[in-house]
Amino acid sequence: MKRIMILWAVLSLGLGAFAQPAEPAYPDDGELFRQLGFPELRENRKGNESILLRDDSTVFSDVDVDPQYPGGIDSVYEWISRNFDYSGMGDCCAIGRVIVSFIVETDGSITDIVKLRDIGCRIADRVVNAVSIMPKWIPGKLNDKAVRVRYVLAYSFFIR
Repeated sequence: MKRIMILWAVLSLGLGAFAQPAEPAYPDDGELFRQLGFPELRENRKGNESILLRDDSTVFSDVDVDPQYPGGIDSVYEWISRNFDYSGMGDCCAIGRVIVSFIVETDGSITDIVKLRDIGCRIADRVVNAVSIMPKWIPGKLNDKAVRVRYVLAYSFFIR
């Protein structure tokens, strides 16, 4: 009788697991941003247009024209590598991607820089410092109007 109860419990749990609806392996970008603490992002373009008419402080994630650094993404990586502070790293060994997020303002300036992923040795802090002194970007646009846009930047490191 004990074996039957155990078998029934195992089968019930196993079948119950298959009966659950499958959840996506990766949340959509909006869900990821909400999990990271950026609830202000607006994903619905129609919603963006109505907000745009009444509010200049909204931070957008889905715009007609994404913000750009003059010279493109390769120039961003070059800027970070030239302005990255390697002093005091000693025997630091780090391999991986650092991810930071920031807002490109309507005038192209950078604000609200947030570390999303660090790989050790305080490398993300050094990337934040390099990003904080970047020259102005070309702002993102929605309906031909410059808007505030949250930008996520990943930078790969191989430091031995």
